[in-house]
Amino acid sequence: MAKVDWDKVVHSNERIIQLAYTVKDAVKITGMSRSRLYEELKAGHLIAKKMGRRTLIPHESIEAWLNNLDNYPTAAGALDAPKIIP
Repeated sequence: MAKVDWDKVVHSNERIIQLAYTVKDAVKITGMSRSRLYEELKAGHLIAKKMGRRTLIPHESIEAWLNNLDNYPTAAGALDAPKIIP
């Protein structure tokens, strides 16, 4: 495994992304309820790992879940360029 030079990471513009979240943290960052989060896990939409009694949800799983959600419907013509009125 490559060794990370934390001084360079902390002093750069790179974001440090947490690798995995507890259920409590995943609820906070997604805005879902705890029950809904477990429903998504049970349905296979989110993937979790177990470490003893602790359930960890990998960051990549949350990103993939979010990317697979349907887009919010837009009004007809909403993608057209905005009209500028002088």
